[in-house]
Amino acid sequence: VRLDAGNSITLQGKNGEISGSIAGSYDDYAISSSIKKGESNLPPDKKGGEKILSVSNNNGNTNIDFVSD
Repeated sequence: VRLDAGNSITLQGKNGEISGSIAGSYDDYAISSSIKKGESNLPPDKKGGEKILSVSNNNGNTNIDFVSD
């Protein structure tokens, strides 16, 4: 399944992992990430990018990859 996320993606989790791949480049996204009691490969705050990625997770790890088409 391939979804079109448009200009923004919001991911929220509780008591579990958030993982997956997003089409596009890391530099395409302004990133806001809030992680409690877990680890993340995303920065807490990244400016720039014309699209928005917002991630929050409690009691779980977050691992998001960016892939080119």
